[in-house]
Amino acid sequence: MRLLEALKAPDAPAVLRAMEHWTCRLVRRSIWVLRRARRGLHEIVLIERLGLHTALPQYSFALYQPDLSALLRRVIGRVLQRMPEEVPPPGTLTMLGRLFALAGGRRVWSGHLAPP
Repeated sequence: MRLLEALKAPDAPAVLRAMEHWTCRLVRRSIWVLRRARRGLHEIVLIERLGLHTALPQYSFALYQPDLSALLRRVIGRVLQRMPEEVPPPGTLTMLGRLFALAGGRRVWSGHLAPP
């Protein structure tokens, strides 16, 4: 992770920038290993915030989105708090549930969704 942070620094050495592809590939493979050990979420969040999407083990739409998850959790909580007095339009709860599932990422990672 320190290599990725150094790679995104504005004053990154040219040698490190030349190895960006291999560094991202190495990180991507290590996250696959961490994923099997039920870890790696912190690394994925850091990579997305740095903007190094080629280091992700999957395309970002298929990964867990913690910021979106927290936002949806708050929205769903507000809708449920108002439920007895105010009934939401038909399909609202279904839509929020599907968005929440999408923010949770794919349960099974597959190689065909991995970046090249």
